Amino acid sequence: MGCSQAALRKAITRTSGSFRILTVDGGNLTLRAAVIANGDATGSPVRRGAGGGIVVTGNGSLTVDGSVIRDNHADFGGGISVFNGSQARVNGTVVRGNSAAQNGGGLVSDGKLTVNASEIVKNTAGGAGGGIANIGTPTVTAGNIADNTAQTGGGIANGVPAASGGTTTVSFSNISHNHAADNNPGGIYNNQGTVTLQATVVAGNTPNNCRTSPTPVPAASTDPRTAPTRTTPLPAENRRQGRVGQ
Repeated sequence: MGCSQAALRKAITRTSGSFRILTVDGGNLTLRAAVIANGDATGSPVRRGAGGGIVVTGNGSLTVDGSVIRDNHADFGGGISVFNGSQARVNGTVVRGNSAAQNGGGLVSDGKLTVNASEIVKNTAGGAGGGIANIGTPTVTAGNIADNTAQTGGGIANGVPAASGGTTTVSFSNISHNHAADNNPGGIYNNQGTVTLQATVVAGNTPNNCRTSPTPVPAASTDPRTAPTRTTPLPAENRRQGRVGQ
């Protein structure tokens, strides 16, 4: 998207070939009640194969409201990839079933990422961060990060093995039933960055929640009975199918 400002409401799905769905290279793009599905940037020389659904670069800005980002594939950031200097806001949205060969099955960010009242579920990464991988500054509020899988940091990777740092803040959220390989942390992986957890449950992740993170993760509740309750309606597609997080 080379335009300075645009808004989109529709379903965009790849049916053949291999390409990402949207590129935000500078300017501003807003998606409302949209479905971004089946994009594939794997192996693309453009933006290093990042962002199978959407890549945000060139100091661009993306806002996604009440939408579904699903079944996209990339080397980095299967659903959405945010480059340094760019930003993305994800509100009331489902990020589901995306995959990355490297880091960030659902979302990857070197820039500024804000996730509010959204579901990040059933995404996979061959490296770090099945749900989210980050070396930028993500903020997650009232989110559900569940059933994601990665080599390490099944739920969230703050910093990745090849690049340390990142500042992640998670509030009023649930990080549960994510999985990592070997004895790596299934909930949150932290590599020399800063993780702040506020009223957030990290529970039921395998093989452990955060214990084997190379940089310690501050204590969070591990009692799933205290998990926050979602109050924001899901997008229409998920209300019809009734299978979010299943």
